[in-house]
Amino acid sequence: MSFERYRVQVACERLVGARDLDDWARKRSDFEALTLSDVDCSALAEHLREDAKDIYFKGVLSLCDAVCSIKRNLYSWATVKLYYAVFYFLRTSLAAKGYAIIRNRSLYLLSLRSGERPKKKSSARYRNDHFGTINIYRDIFERSDILESNTIDGLNAYEWLMERRNQVHYRERVFHDPGPAYFLNAVAKYVESKKLESLITLYIDDPDYLYCFQPEHACLALPIKRAILTKRDLLDEDIRLGFNKNQTRLLHTLVRLKRTALSTVVGLVSSGPT
Repeated sequence: MSFERYRVQVACERLVGARDLDDWARKRSDFEALTLSDVDCSALAEHLREDAKDIYFKGVLSLCDAVCSIKRNLYSWATVKLYYAVFYFLRTSLAAKGYAIIRNRSLYLLSLRSGERPKKKSSARYRNDHFGTINIYRDIFERSDILESNTIDGLNAYEWLMERRNQVHYRERVFHDPGPAYFLNAVAKYVESKKLESLITLYIDDPDYLYCFQPEHACLALPIKRAILTKRDLLDEDIRLGFNKNQTRLLHTLVRLKRTALSTVVGLVSSGPT
């Protein structure tokens, strides 16, 4: 099976001389002993910056597709897409700030700074890519990320959204569509009254991030605000936001009409300062 893996992952495998994935597993101890030089950091940083742009598009597309689904009363899959948008945005922000998540059976955090070594993340808090990404992000940015400043129903906001994904995707017997799950009731009322664009604008313009911590709004408000923060992280690191022609065409196909709730989101995350 051949597919395009993250550039920084492949580059780390090459640094320790791994010929293939089986060889990479055998060289796990070599990777753990790796100490980054200035040259290593420079090379890996270029790969990680390119990965950041690709992951960001995955987040943007997931968010835009979720808004499309909400407009069509397809709330269940929208919930899944909204969670994945946040997951991709967190991965993007980590990459933009020079933190690579590398997999060699376990997850490793590699900070691209001279003298750094891979840090193995093997506890239950990092048991898969999803818990791992959320908790690695929390470990680094808990005190500086405004979306870490409060909880929803006693849970970290990102974990709360992951639990809503798990609820809809794995735990509930049926999808409720065309009706929403209880945590999207408020959003559904705006859809019914054809005011979804107004609601999205309300989220965007909320200076105190209040909607991100309200259970009836957080499922949509949180990904939108995370998109804004991630875009800012990319711009702060001088990482170009431009999408390629095919990606731009796809987003424009989703929008279709200029003035829609979706066009507001696409305009927000695509280009220019935030």
